[in-house]
Amino acid sequence: MEVSRIGLALAALAFVCVLPLPAQISQAGLQGAVQDASGAAVVGATVTLRDKGTGSQRTATSDASGQYTIPNLTPADYILTVSMSGFRTVVVESLPLHTGEQSTYDAKLEVGASTQEITVDAAVPLVNVASAEVSHLVPPSQVAQLPLNGRNFWELTQLTPGATFIPRGQTAQYNGSEIRARSVNVTVNGQSYIFTGWSLDGANVTNFELGGTLIQPNVDAIQEFSVAAGNMSPEYGHTPNMINASTKSGSNSFHGALFEYLRNDRFDARNFFLADTIPLKRNQYGFAVGGPIWKDKIFFFADLQNTALR
Repeated sequence: MEVSRIGLALAALAFVCVLPLPAQISQAGLQGAVQDASGAAVVGATVTLRDKGTGSQRTATSDASGQYTIPNLTPADYILTVSMSGFRTVVVESLPLHTGEQSTYDAKLEVGASTQEITVDAAVPLVNVASAEVSHLVPPSQVAQLPLNGRNFWELTQLTPGATFIPRGQTAQYNGSEIRARSVNVTVNGQSYIFTGWSLDGANVTNFELGGTLIQPNVDAIQEFSVAAGNMSPEYGHTPNMINASTKSGSNSFHGALFEYLRNDRFDARNFFLADTIPLKRNQYGFAVGGPIWKDKIFFFADLQNTALR
């Protein structure tokens, strides 16, 4: 019996290990060059990225031309360390990498002991020179702070020049008791909404029958998202435009939010031409919380949102 249990456990572990990974379009990437003060390539330098939230690390080594590449990174704020024997170590304390962006950072090393450090508090804004993609990033601050009717974060796509949000399947009471449209469409630069794809954490959530998407996650679970409007790389697939979102994860510190939003006709003014106010009783409530299970190893993040209409 014990052998059978062990066998089942090993089979389950093997199954998890061979599960296919989602498309990496929601991931970030970093590349660049390591050079000395004269501009010559530094070969064999160690480039380390450490996620400030989870403590996870990725490492690369500069090649014969001094170039390095670290792909498939979770969008987050990182600490970058570049070290090489005979040179002073460069440490960048804050290097934010964003959803779907392939950023470039070139490091200059100065001659000296590797135990000596040159610390950069914050890197200059990174430039995407690896792709000709035209996109607009909606950062976490805007996702969290801008007011959204019905807490529908897809409405933030309208911050992108040329993008228009279209709720579909709405009833006459959409602005009253209906909390959200039944599906979400976005047109970009005058193109039909059927040419806009939707991705959440690398998974394609496009509804090909209706166009747009039916997936509308909790705003407090969204890390950030971008609207790609042209010249995307082949992994985006069949659409010339793509809404590309990533969700939050746990970290080494506990963080979260507890919320309730109340909309009620008791707080509304009466339309001059109506005998009474339009009935409206809506409660949106929920939470989002994350934290460590095993520091630097295992984390959790959970969220819930519910809507009560009366």
